[in-house]
Amino acid sequence: MQDRRKKRIKTIETEQKIIDFISRFKLTNGYSPNLRDIQQELDFGSASNVKYHIDRMLRDGLLNGSSKLARTLSVAGDDGFVRIPILGTIAAGTDFIPLDIPTSDQLDPDLDYLELPEDKFRSPASVYALHVQGDSMVDALIGDGDTVIVRKTSRARNGDMVATRITRDGEFDEFTLKHFYREGDRVELRPANPNMAPIELHASEVDVQGKVLSVIREY
Repeated sequence: MQDRRKKRIKTIETEQKIIDFISRFKLTNGYSPNLRDIQQELDFGSASNVKYHIDRMLRDGLLNGSSKLARTLSVAGDDGFVRIPILGTIAAGTDFIPLDIPTSDQLDPDLDYLELPEDKFRSPASVYALHVQGDSMVDALIGDGDTVIVRKTSRARNGDMVATRITRDGEFDEFTLKHFYREGDRVELRPANPNMAPIELHASEVDVQGKVLSVIREY
């Protein structure tokens, strides 16, 4: 009986540490930790051990979310956050990375997600995140390894920072992050780096995929 009591006390202490870390992590970063974050912070021996505790806490109603979906965990009663899917990596340099943006609401359950304060977004269902690769937008305070939050739209005003698909000769797709400028039937995708040249295209070759709302810095 004494051993069972000690085991239960240890379990409660572990659960409280997990709850405290999830709350602290979200407050600091604006999104939820994943299983690896919890494993490293609390010195669990393996990710499967973390998952065991998380699944039990989900069943007991101590946590919301899923152990199978990254960055969906939240402490029960902690409201005011929305899940934003991370759809991939976008080029902000000289190398272009093709990326397909889902047109359906049925997102891949294996995607990573960010949890961000819902008061920052009027329509969170149209918002997604992209990791940035490259340094063409450094003067706009967006560097390699950062994450941009993007609202899905096909419209852009001059000066907007956009995620853009480029199609040349009707068949070659490129996807890049740049400032958008249009004059007549010509579009200029302008980097925020004086060492890089703008990309000049016919408007028919440019397909705006979204407008950048904010950035999460990688320090």
